[in-house]
Amino acid sequence: MVAGFTGARPVTGGGDDARMDELLTTMVLLHAGVSALWLGSMAYSLFVVAPKLTRMLGGSDGAEEARRAEDASRHAEAHQDAEAHQDAEAHQVAEAQRIAGAQRIAEAQRVEEAQRVLAHGNRWPVVGLVGVLWVTGLVLVLLAGDRPAVWWALVAAKGVLLAAATGLFWWVSWRGWPRRVFALPAELPALSRRFRRVAVLMFALVAAAYTLGILAAHS
Repeated sequence: MVAGFTGARPVTGGGDDARMDELLTTMVLLHAGVSALWLGSMAYSLFVVAPKLTRMLGGSDGAEEARRAEDASRHAEAHQDAEAHQDAEAHQVAEAQRIAGAQRIAEAQRVEEAQRVLAHGNRWPVVGLVGVLWVTGLVLVLLAGDRPAVWWALVAAKGVLLAAATGLFWWVSWRGWPRRVFALPAELPALSRRFRRVAVLMFALVAAAYTLGILAAHS
């Protein structure tokens, strides 16, 4: 759950109003700040750090290998009528594919090593961020008081999105990452692509939750 609690007022009386206002303001700032920090860190990692690492360390997204394979295939087709060259062409295609595969694996290993260094020690700080997000969100719901039905619907939807993002983070940290650490070199390219898809999905879930929070704040 992110943002969307501005203006919530519990039912209080007397001198408790000021203390409740302070508590509400503190919870809103913590909740929104942690949400923005998590979202921003994911965006920076996905769209700045990862592409630069791949370019810097010679990683490839497969486009170069596809181009080489296509060139080899076109070259073989141009000489398909020449029986004497068919075996040589087939051998060249197979050799080009073998070299491209070996290069792709080596590049994936270099990128993987750099990513492991960058990811080391990040799990528990993120666990802390997610924990603060949930605790402050629940406190803000308890302090919400009387709100319209649309507000509660938006908050419930945010809770579902955050739960899904939390589940993905759990999978990455305790299931996917150990599998990636002990993966064979030939398995790294496919695992890296899978991790990126999961990371993009988690980013989209948190971004959608943040958007719903903004909508809730104006409902």
